[in-house]
Formats: sequence, C-alpha cells, structure tokens
Amino acid sequence: MSTMLLKIKNFSIYLLFVFVLGFVAGAFVWAFFFVMDLGIEAVWQWVPSQCNIPFYPVIICALGGLLCGLYERRVGPLPAELSTVMAQVKRDGSYPYDRMGQNCIAALIPLLFGGSVGPEAGLTGVIAGLCSWVSDRMKVAKLAITDLASAGVTATLGAVFNAPFFAFVAPYEDGHEGKRFDKVSFPGKRKLCLNIIAIVGACTAYFILKMCFGEQGGLYRFGRTDFVADQLVWAIPLCIIGVLAGLFYQVCTWAMKHVGNHFQSHLIARAIGTGIILGLIGMVLPYTMFAGETQMETIVVGYGSIAAAVLIVTGFVKLLVGPMCIYGGWRGGTIFPVIFSGVAIGLGASMLMGVDPAFACAIVCGALCGVIMRKPLTVIMLLILCFPLQLLVLVAPAAVIGSMIPQLPFGTTKSVEHQ
Repeated sequence: MSTMLLKIKNFSIYLLFVFVLGFVAGAFVWAFFFVMDLGIEAVWQWVPSQCNIPFYPVIICALGGLLCGLYERRVGPLPAELSTVMAQVKRDGSYPYDRMGQNCIAALIPLLFGGSVGPEAGLTGVIAGLCSWVSDRMKVAKLAITDLASAGVTATLGAVFNAPFFAFVAPYEDGHEGKRFDKVSFPGKRKLCLNIIAIVGACTAYFILKMCFGEQGGLYRFGRTDFVADQLVWAIPLCIIGVLAGLFYQVCTWAMKHVGNHFQSHLIARAIGTGIILGLIGMVLPYTMFAGETQMETIVVGYGSIAAAVLIVTGFVKLLVGPMCIYGGWRGGTIFPVIFSGVAIGLGASMLMGVDPAFACAIVCGALCGVIMRKPLTVIMLLILCFPLQLLVLVAPAAVIGSMIPQLPFGTTKSVEHQ
C-alpha cells in the first residue's frame, strides 16, 4: 500500500474514532438531561403531590443549599465555568480527568433543587476530561491522538444547546470578547474537520435518542413569526431594553460576587442562605428558578396568559438570581438562564408595544447576550436556531451593538474560580 493510501486510511480511522467519541458525548449529555428531568419531577412534582408541606420551595431549596455547601466543602469549588474549561483546553490541549464524577454530581445538585444555573459548565468539563483520558490511553498504546479535548468541548456544546453552529464557533471566539468578526482566529483544516465530525457525532446521538425516547434539553425554538416591516420602528427601543438588561446583569454580578466573598469562610451557611432566598423568590416568581429551558417553552406557549409586567419583572429578577446562585455556592452555567431572561423580557415588551413576540424576543436576547458574552458571532450562532431565520438580520446587529457596549467600571462577569 502506498504511503498516501496509508495516510488516507489512518486519517479515516481517526475521523471514525472522533465521530464515535462525539456520539458518546452526545449520548452522555442526553442521559444527563434525562436523569436531571427525572430528579426534578420527583423533587418538585411527586413529593409535593404526596404531602402538603407549607413553604415547600423554601424548605427544599434550603436542603439543596445544604447539599451544595457540604459538597463544596468536601470536593472544592466545582464545576468550573464554561469559559474556564474552554480556555484551559485551548491553552493546554487537555483537561484534568481525575474529578469527572465529582464534576457531574456538582453540576447536578443545583439543577435538581431549583438553582437558576445551566448544565453546560459541568457537562463540558466532564466530556473534556473524558476525551483527555482517552487521548492519554491512546498515546500509551503508541497511537498519537491529539485535539480530542477540543473536539469533545464542541461536541458537548452542540448536544447541550442542540445548536451545532454555536458549538463550532464558541471555542474560537473565546478570548476575543468585544472584537470584530475578522479578528477571530479559526483552527487549521485538520482540527476544523475533527470538530465538525465530533459535532455531527454528538448531534446524531441526540437525534437518535430523541426519536426513541423523546427530546431532552436544548433551547426552545420559536416556530413562526408574524413580524412585519412596520414593527421595525420598535427595534431600537427593544435593543436598548436588552442592553439595559445586560448592564443590570453586570451590576448584579458585581454585587453578588462581593456578597459571596464576604461569606467565603462559611460555605454551608452561604449556600443554605442562598437556597432560602431562592425559595422565597420562587414562591412569588416561580419562573426565576431552574435553568430555564423548559420554562421558556411554557411562557412562550402560554403567551398572553401572564401579565406583561410579571414577565418583565421575572426576566430582570432572574438576572439577579443567576449570579446570586453562582456566587452563593450553587455553581453552574449562565447561558440558559440569561436566554430565558431575554425571552421573558421580550415577551413582556411585545405585549406592551403590540409587536410580534418572536421579533421582540430576538432583539432583546441578541442585545442582552451581546452585552454579557461580548462575543457577537457566538451569540448569533447560539440564537440562529432559536428564532425564525428571517429574524437573523435583527439578531445580528443587536448582538454586535450589545458586544460593543463598554463594561461598567466595576463590571465583571468572571466566575467564582477567578476570585
């Protein structure tokens, strides 16, 4: 066999290996969501149906806080934030795999007890660690396997958000916050091919499991829009609302970081206190709890049945509750809760302005995520499948404008591991 044919054969085997690894990552993400949904149903539906407990949300959130505090005291601050995982994989080409099980449990506890955090941080760390472990085993077997951790991250993101374009772009725009699209550096052809294959593998696993057992996780998708050109007059006010919401998030993050630091030496008390406050707020505004992907569908489908003021207040309060959870010992991701907040605020604004809800939500979400993430291309790729395609021309400028807004002097959206 010629050298060229041998190289083609080896690379084909390599691509198949990466596809399988991506498939495993997608299946793991689906399974995590499945277990999470079962746990949430048991804690928040089955138990209350069996016994009438006064102030149940407060009690169960306090219990969740106790578990979060005890677990953090035992294993340390886990999981790491998504941006931290991506930065380490980008820098080192690998991720530690000695704490994969602990990462998974740490990601699951806040979600089961109503924490306003997303699962993406813990899941990405687990899969990146798994891919690094596989890479090390293959190297021991004299088979050089590189870039698997990076491929695992992209596969996980594609499965968690059911958004392959976002998975492809997010790792490479990381570190280019607030910069133009042409400043984003993409990988070479080989690594590009591996990441695409990994995403295809993950999405294939997700699709098969969804067809067999039902969909788990992922962003809600607006099915249609009644947007007309006459409504464009509201585009700028909606963008301003999204920007203000993003700045409000910065203020909340700064405040909650300082409060969390103040109680750094009292991990259990801090986490319990966070749980009690979360439960009290949840009794008044129930949609401020949980990651938000399921609740997003509920408020969109029930559009008009909830008062506009309640939706807007819910969106802004959830922007406060998210950082409160993260800096209060309920660690997790931020993307799902932030998008839910944008949708809630957008729905409320659309009712007040009399415009199409998908139109309003697209602009508010684009501007809000732009201010917070400061990576416009990532925001566009994240929301492109969430809203009808014709609204992309509105999401894009909103995301760009939001990403260009300077951070407040004290503003930081760094996670707790940067403290």
